[in-house]
Amino acid sequence: MSVKLQSFEARQEINRALWNDQLETKKLIGKSSLQKAGFESLQGATLKTGKTVDALINSKELFSNFFRSEVKAMTAGMNDNNVRAFTRVAEERLGEIHDATFARMEDQALSGKTISGRKKTMQAANKMAMEFLKELKPTAMNVASQDMGRELRNAPDRVAAPQMFKTEDGHFNLVRKAPQIENLVLKGGGAKGIGYPPALREMAETGMLDGLKQVVGTSAGALTAVAVSVGLTTEELQDFTNQDLKALMKGNDDLKALYPEADYKRMISFMGGDATPMLHALDRQTGQKVEAYLNTVSDQARDDFAQEYAARLNDGTTADQISQRIGVLANPDFDNDRSGNMVTFSDMAMLHAMAPNQFKNIQITAYDVANQQPKTFNATESPDMPVAFAARASMAHPLIAKSIVLDGVQLADGGIASNIAAEAVYPNGRAGATNPTNGSLMDQEIRARTALMVFDDGNKAYTSLHGSPDDRAVKNSFKGNVQSSLVNNPNHYQDKIDDRSKVYEAGANTFVVFHGKIGTTDLNASDQDKQVAEATASMKMLEQISNRRDAAYMVEVDSPLQAFGLMTDEEKQMLIHEGEPQRGNFANEDNFVAAGILYDLARQEFGV
Repeated sequence: MSVKLQSFEARQEINRALWNDQLETKKLIGKSSLQKAGFESLQGATLKTGKTVDALINSKELFSNFFRSEVKAMTAGMNDNNVRAFTRVAEERLGEIHDATFARMEDQALSGKTISGRKKTMQAANKMAMEFLKELKPTAMNVASQDMGRELRNAPDRVAAPQMFKTEDGHFNLVRKAPQIENLVLKGGGAKGIGYPPALREMAETGMLDGLKQVVGTSAGALTAVAVSVGLTTEELQDFTNQDLKALMKGNDDLKALYPEADYKRMISFMGGDATPMLHALDRQTGQKVEAYLNTVSDQARDDFAQEYAARLNDGTTADQISQRIGVLANPDFDNDRSGNMVTFSDMAMLHAMAPNQFKNIQITAYDVANQQPKTFNATESPDMPVAFAARASMAHPLIAKSIVLDGVQLADGGIASNIAAEAVYPNGRAGATNPTNGSLMDQEIRARTALMVFDDGNKAYTSLHGSPDDRAVKNSFKGNVQSSLVNNPNHYQDKIDDRSKVYEAGANTFVVFHGKIGTTDLNASDQDKQVAEATASMKMLEQISNRRDAAYMVEVDSPLQAFGLMTDEEKQMLIHEGEPQRGNFANEDNFVAAGILYDLARQEFGV
């Protein structure tokens, strides 16, 4: 099946148009008293009609219509069977509300009495409806998500032949189906991280993470990155994020004794605890996953791997040293001094080489307080750093936890500087994001395989993604100046602008994670708010996955021959399947000639 690809720019223009439409809709909704106040706004209209039977009928019908419209909105994305079942439950509840509220007024009307107590009746009906709808919302979103996910998983994979377009400067743009995500960058956001597990579950179950090799995280994103890197299931990650986060941020002297290498220091004199329970939880999380895997590997297989990995490293590390390290990781002791026994970044690189389907390379960013600059931890720059220490440093939000001091270096929340550490992946590093169709070919390819996960933040993510440069600007403010001073970051404003630019430049590779009403420091969010946040994150991620199914990306190449060298065998075979190019299908001669060259090269390679 041939699919017409949309270029990166075309997809971005469509997204921006949709976003602008949403803004206009929000403006109209803002003028609507119904949307501002829900059913409460209907009461004035119904109460003015008098104490008659007609007034009663009018009130009851308006209430019922409002209730049904809310229920119908909740069924968006459900299959027909679930819509019918869901609607049936809602209608039964509507009948119960009618019986509990309107029945007395109906008795008055039937007996010829003047209808009284209408205001209290309407208020009671409205309260019961709101409670039911609030309770129903997470269930409705979960059902809809399951239906949408099932549809996406069962949809046939659609392969599109690459296309080439000559540019004005004599180069060519090669447009191809978006590749598998290999690098995943997770933004920091404190308690908003509750949206990560359901969002990642939908990405994993629809195959979007099948090619994942590396994960990068900051703050809450660092905690999630650790979980992903050691192969936690999304259910296990959900359980982790649903713990009592406030308790994890406190101090614990018994646990502190297990990590003598670490000390703690407040960024703000009266805020934050040692968060040693969080450090211990991260240490156990990584250590137990590694232990469980290694104990499924035979001694012979371990020795064979040690030989192969030593040869691959070629840095003087012996097979015996590698075998010894594997033995330490396979037999952890979490009740005594953990020095030298925690999973490090070099361990994660080794485990990724051993079992790439379970273990991923990982990078974590923190903030070096004294030097006022971001610090990146990975297998190259900090091979012996325990991953749990780096994650504990990265999540040290000044209002939530103390900074951690390691080897005399005070490290705090990575989000103080770069809260979206895409520069850890991109070849041009922190120099800034560039247009995805400029820069080196390697840079373009890596960007196409790198996805950013950022938080909705009350639509701020979409403002950065689809807005104008003015929308992405960060204005100087008293609040910003205070924040800059408190966290000792003189580059506060530029760092924020850089983060917004990364979101914009990633374009269709930016995925927005919804988190309901939960904010950065909401460590005590209610169960109801958590359920809504998780259900919303799941449904919204599925919508984005659906929109990306036919997404394409574009790279600039010098010639059709260079473009052909980038193609997979599947893409080359698709060129043959499409048949010999016909001049009438191309806007100009140059594009037609380029397509013909690709077609001939493919036929030659496969001997057709």
